[in-house]
Amino acid sequence: MVSIQSLEVIPKIFWRFSIDKLGVLVDKIGRTAMSIASGVTLLCAGLLAAFAPSDSKVLLIVALSLLGLGWNFGLISGTAQIVDSTEPSTRTKTQGKIDVLVALAGASVALSPVW
Repeated sequence: MVSIQSLEVIPKIFWRFSIDKLGVLVDKIGRTAMSIASGVTLLCAGLLAAFAPSDSKVLLIVALSLLGLGWNFGLISGTAQIVDSTEPSTRTKTQGKIDVLVALAGASVALSPVW
């Protein structure tokens, strides 16, 4: 049986990892516009999570979905901006360094005493 906590996280994971068409959207409307969309989506997710009633599972699921979607917008548009601003000879190394820094930042937050 699936717990309610699992059902709350599934939409976030879906929006975060399973959308492969965002690259086309980034190319169509632009990297900067998608970066702004990422910020707005993440802000909406945070505000919704902060101000939703504590017993509202539906609003929590919507907030987590927006969190995953905003993360995806930011990752795809940011990667496209990095690709645009680097030379082909250094692109892979630069992207690798950024990926490591993102992973380290996430790990340091996860291990911080705030949680």
